[in-house]
Amino acid sequence: MTEEQKDTRRLAIEALETAREARVLAVAASKEVGDVSAQLRGHITVLHALRETQLEQGARLDRLERKVDEGFARVDARFEQVDLRFEQVDARFEQVDRRFEQVDARFEQVVDQMNARFDQLTALIKSSKR
Repeated sequence: MTEEQKDTRRLAIEALETAREARVLAVAASKEVGDVSAQLRGHITVLHALRETQLEQGARLDRLERKVDEGFARVDARFEQVDLRFEQVDARFEQVDRRFEQVDARFEQVVDQMNARFDQLTALIKSSKR
């Protein structure tokens, strides 16, 4: 075998070894890409599940917010009714106060009349004793 043939053979063997190493690396890279792809699919699945959960929770929060708003609206309406009733009670108390003032004025008139009569009686009694 000539030197040139030996070099060609050596280069061919090196090329085969390099090709084998490249195949091993390609298989490992393919496996890693497959693993990364599987992980990525898993992450995507988790993200979709999180999105669904967020949508469900958002809808639930919307329902709860509506219930709270409706509850406060009912409370506000009831307070308006209470306020109206207090206004009615205040008006009635004003009527009662006016009536008490009228009764007080009448009592004062009666007391004044009684005092005048007592004064008259006292004067009569004093004049009859003389």
